[in-house]
Amino acid sequence: SMSAYFYAVLIMALMPRGLFAQAIATVIFPTMAREYNAGNIPALRATTTAGLRATLSLVIPAAVGIIALGLPGMRFLFPGEELDGAALAMVYALTAILAVRLIADASNDILSLAFYARHTTRLPMIASVVWMALTFTLSYVLVGPLGIYGLAWASSLASLALAVGLFIVVRRRLDGLELRALAVTVGRALVAAAVMALGVRLLATLDLPSPLFVVAGIATGAVIYAAVYVALGGREIFSLLRRAPDEIRA
Repeated sequence: SMSAYFYAVLIMALMPRGLFAQAIATVIFPTMAREYNAGNIPALRATTTAGLRATLSLVIPAAVGIIALGLPGMRFLFPGEELDGAALAMVYALTAILAVRLIADASNDILSLAFYARHTTRLPMIASVVWMALTFTLSYVLVGPLGIYGLAWASSLASLALAVGLFIVVRRRLDGLELRALAVTVGRALVAAAVMALGVRLLATLDLPSPLFVVAGIATGAVIYAAVYVALGGREIFSLLRRAPDEIRA
């Protein structure tokens, strides 16, 4: 069960977070620091919101897509006979639970930058300690009745609580965040991700070999999500890509 938990964390909580959230954080942090040093809090607020919107528009479909691939996705990642059907099912169930942690951790990566840009390191450190204490407490409560799944829920709920707490504090420190824009982005991403998941599950009815289904599912899902997201008015990712060269030169 501990091996299954480790694999699930690697699949859901670490890989998409490193690909998307931490990459976006690297791009926007220099801008956030310059904006705070210049005393331009409205611009810092806008950049924080933009980074959060871009991050959520990528990690939400990543989480939904991994879940939509189902057990064939697990077999593709772990070929051979070392993991049988029951073990793969455990990894998949843990992965689904950790989708909450992925979205929360990715949000935390962006929200914490609002403190670092303001030369404040104490509060993020305290928040990390609180997350650890909350994870231990929830693990003690949930592992007994739920087993290894309780451990996944403990870390996911602790990360979600941390994200909510940081969001509230950042909103106060920056005199508000663009809540309407955030809500529109999340709604747009959820709708596009739902359509993407439907397309992937329809592809699964063709009974393709697992490797072919996973490759086709990833490609098809990405195209469907991008098409629906853009059709709904999503432009966050493109604006960030246009901005990246300027940040690199600066």
